[in-house]
Amino acid sequence: MKSFFGRAICILLMGSTSAGAVSTLKDCYSESKLSDYVSKPEKSTVVLLDETTIFDDVQRHQITDQLIALMQPRTEIKLFSFSAYIGGRYTLPLLDIGLSAPIDSQARDTIRKPALAVFDSCLRTQKYVAEGLIRRTLADYFKRSTNNIARSDIVAAVRDVGASVMPQIDARVKRILLVSDMLENSDITSFYLKGGVRRIDATKELALVEERGMFTDLRGAGVFVIGAGVINTDPNRPNSDRHRGQDTLQGLRDFWSRYLEKSNARLVEFGQPLLLRPIGDR
Repeated sequence: MKSFFGRAICILLMGSTSAGAVSTLKDCYSESKLSDYVSKPEKSTVVLLDETTIFDDVQRHQITDQLIALMQPRTEIKLFSFSAYIGGRYTLPLLDIGLSAPIDSQARDTIRKPALAVFDSCLRTQKYVAEGLIRRTLADYFKRSTNNIARSDIVAAVRDVGASVMPQIDARVKRILLVSDMLENSDITSFYLKGGVRRIDATKELALVEERGMFTDLRGAGVFVIGAGVINTDPNRPNSDRHRGQDTLQGLRDFWSRYLEKSNARLVEFGQPLLLRPIGDR
């Protein structure tokens, strides 16, 4: 994002990727003073990045490619990181970006050419800048991720999204992407046992969740998971040398499928660990 695109990036970027700041894009409609032609997002994807899960190179590439492919006109994406309610590792917004849509030809005939020139220039560069923000945000996330965090409050993070984020989204298509091993380890319950992962009884675990009032309303969102059951202690080594048993993964899937159903959402695909199709196709 240098040289040729430098000026465009200065125009389009707003905020930064530093800790505690939410990166976003300036809107092409307001930049060109054409706010009367703004179109609301048709698709919205909320991404939750689990800082307790370490991914290898193949997985990191798919996560990045999946998110970049989502950036289409009338689409917004909101990224959050989380791990546990300790030491600044709680749910934290990182990125909130959306791509403007082209103005239809009939409307363009009524707009002054200088305003159209500003709008068109902004639109041509916006997707490139959005891609750069996604890559940089994910690179920072992959560097921060560690298996040295004692807790993983996945249920609480999803509950937070249902309470605070989903009510603000009015897009027709609502999606949630969970980038996580999906192994809850909180004061509600733990899916671990003696250094390994135990077989999960979804009915018993859901009763614990209900007892703590941790179901939420995800507003009919379709949910995707990348990383279910991942085992990795070294980001430079692939995960192929170790794996979860299928019975363990089935119990994990059952729990999350039923949790999401009770939270007004549907599990579209449970990547073990990768998704088999692009999110944007569904």
